[in-house]
Amino acid sequence: MSSELDGPITRVPSDEPRSDVKGGDVIGADVKGIAAQGFADPAIDSAQVFRAIMDAMAHPGVVVEVPLLLKAPEPLSTAAAAMLLTLADSDAPVWVDPALCSKAVQDYLRFHCGAVPCEAEADAVFALGTCATFLGDHPFAIGTPEYPDRSTTCIIEVSGFETGTPVRLSGPGIADHQEFHACGLCCGADFARTMQANHALYPLGRDFIFTHENRFAAIPRSTVVEAL
Repeated sequence: MSSELDGPITRVPSDEPRSDVKGGDVIGADVKGIAAQGFADPAIDSAQVFRAIMDAMAHPGVVVEVPLLLKAPEPLSTAAAAMLLTLADSDAPVWVDPALCSKAVQDYLRFHCGAVPCEAEADAVFALGTCATFLGDHPFAIGTPEYPDRSTTCIIEVSGFETGTPVRLSGPGIADHQEFHACGLCCGADFARTMQANHALYPLGRDFIFTHENRFAAIPRSTVVEAL
C-alpha cells in the first residue's frame, strides 16, 4: 500500500461476511467479550477506518485519529486493532511479533477476521510488531516487479507521537518536508537507514503504519526518510 495505491491494501470493505469462523471455534475464550471488542457496525466502521488509512497514506507523517470508539485486547492499541479489523481476513495472512501475540490477540483475529497469525514472516500480507521488529534485514515481502502490491504492510506499535528522535520526510504527498516524531522508534539514525533501504527498492518495498492508542500515521515506500 502507498499513497499511489500501489501496495497490498486494495480490498475495499463491504458488508459481505468476513469469514465462516464462528464464535465456538475460539476455544476456551470469552466469546461475548471478544465480540464486544469488534466494530459496532462492521460495514460502516471498516469503511470509515479504510478512508482514514487512505488519508494517512496520502499525507505521510501526519497523525490521524481512528474515527470511532473501539476496545482492543491487550497489548494491542485501539489503532492497531482498527487496522487489523479493517484489513485482515482469511486471505490476508497476519504475522504478529511473539511479544504482542497474546492468546487474546489470537482469539481476536480468529473471531473477527477469520485469520490465524501465520508463522512465516515471508507469508505475511500484514505484520504487527515494534520498531525493533522491522530494523535491518528481515524476510517480510517486498513484492515483485510484476506484482509490487504483493508486499507486507508493517504495523508498528509506538508509545507516542509527541516525543522521540525526529526524522524528516519528503516525497509524494508532502509539499516540502514533514518532521515525524514517534516515541519507540529505536535510534533515529537506525530507523532512517532501514527506511532509506526500503525506499531504494521503490516501486517495490514495504509500507509502514505507526499506531498508538487511537491514533496512527503512515510512511509509504515512496517517502524519503532522513535522520535529523
